[in-house]
Amino acid sequence: MCGIFLTLTFLTGCVSPQRYREQADQVADSIMMKKQYEALGKVEPIEIETPADTLRRRLIVMQDLPTSTLASLGVKELRPIDHWPCDNYLHAIPPANDPPWMGESAMVISLLDALEISARNSREYQT
Repeated sequence: MCGIFLTLTFLTGCVSPQRYREQADQVADSIMMKKQYEALGKVEPIEIETPADTLRRRLIVMQDLPTSTLASLGVKELRPIDHWPCDNYLHAIPPANDPPWMGESAMVISLLDALEISARNSREYQT
């Protein structure tokens, strides 16, 4: 009995933070799909957009406001021109290294760091 307990404790303790995040994402996805089906009777994909894209779409595209050029819809809508530095100039440049929270080891942050991170990423706090 003690051996089984130690084995289970050892196996559950050897899961990486990355795997825990993946499991949490899977659980969150299933909960959101279930609740969406309960509320709407169907499941639709959930898309996350930046505030700038959302505001631009609300103000221009969804209200069918006149635009003078494609530049009104944002730089990403423009055709590349000969003088742009490279073909993928407007695409996001991936970071050279994974951020610290994507590593195999747990990331330790202070209470102040946690508050700053949550304030920076909270839409309710920012408005």
